[in-house]
Amino acid sequence: MKKNNHLVRMISQPTQLDYAFADSPFGRILLAATSMGLCAITMVNDEAEALTNLAERFPGSSLQEDAINLPKLAAQLFDRTSGALAVSVVTVGTPVTSTPIEEPLVLHLKGTPFQLKVWEALLSIPLGETRSYNWVAREIGQPGANRAVGTAVGANPVFYVVPCHRVIRSDGSLGQYYWGQAVKASILDWEQRAI
Repeated sequence: MKKNNHLVRMISQPTQLDYAFADSPFGRILLAATSMGLCAITMVNDEAEALTNLAERFPGSSLQEDAINLPKLAAQLFDRTSGALAVSVVTVGTPVTSTPIEEPLVLHLKGTPFQLKVWEALLSIPLGETRSYNWVAREIGQPGANRAVGTAVGANPVFYVVPCHRVIRSDGSLGQYYWGQAVKASILDWEQRAI
């Protein structure tokens, strides 16, 4: 069953971020959330370095470890029995009453309006399918903006949940991926086996 989730643009710097490290089928990850919703998921090679990078992305925000909610969310994200995540969009200013692990899942993302449009388009790509950068550009009403779309795809702050791994080149090759082509291929294979 699909879950209805929300993407909300981060307007101001959060004062506090909850974070947790967890395991995924593709390696160790770091999750972070504001009081409004999930704001970051990154792959991790070194936990101290990952926390430093998170603090640099959100200067002035205090970091607090969450040993319960975010690890539970990580388990839910990669649970094949729960179905694929689907994220819908709400406009800024719409009251959001959920926490990061309740339904609907809120993505509270820092990005430009263009980036948010691209990430919204990525959320519409079904589990087990791929689309081209050109498709994304057309989907957001800016055909020919493939390069800008590629840059926005690469800036995705929420590993796996916003499925930038489902965007490939028009010739069918995987193309670039922030976490490396081997990880991208592994995720796509894992999703294919999940459907």
